[in-house]
Amino acid sequence: TNFGKFFAVLSQFDAAINGCDDDAVRGFSIKAAEIMRLLFESDKSIPLYIEDTFNMFRFSKKTLNINLHSLKDYPSVLQDLIVESSESVGDRDNMSYKEIIGGTNLLKSSLINLFPNLDHIVIQCTSDAGSYSYQFSLCGLLDILSETRKRNKIKCSLYGVWKDRTKKQKGRRSWLYYLYSSISSSLNIKYQKMHTSDEIETAVRKSLNMC
Repeated sequence: TNFGKFFAVLSQFDAAINGCDDDAVRGFSIKAAEIMRLLFESDKSIPLYIEDTFNMFRFSKKTLNINLHSLKDYPSVLQDLIVESSESVGDRDNMSYKEIIGGTNLLKSSLINLFPNLDHIVIQCTSDAGSYSYQFSLCGLLDILSETRKRNKIKCSLYGVWKDRTKKQKGRRSWLYYLYSSISSSLNIKYQKMHTSDEIETAVRKSLNMC
């Protein structure tokens, strides 16, 4: 049935934005992506009872949990609904980072705006062992958050596994710590220009300093 097909697609999409591994989204097809696109746009071709179900899903969702390491193995058509592009870097020995230009690994604003009552975004920014990083623009992330701050306050938590969890090499941390340390003054200026809420500023700073 149409409802059954829709529910299967929505279930896979929900698994993806809850940080599940690729087994939960295997088989997500071009047709499935097209269904999601129509739902995103509230296309008139979508039956009313399906649109109502999707809206209940949208309004009830308060947390996004994006695992960038799992996401790299998702079908590309599913990745395209969540991030601008996906890219990993093996950087266990690197401790020097610069702010990157572009949308690599950044959440799409269309995804965030899909959920009116969203209040928390969690992003896993490294592989489980810390060997691979999924770097994105921290300034770009703040720009995306600023687009929604007038609608509601969103806490954003970023997590990265230390590259040297045993501390045999002076406790090498994730890319988040080193990048934040190198561009913190730029971020402070952006905070002031954006008049970002204290909640967002505190959440981002704490999460970065802890990684």
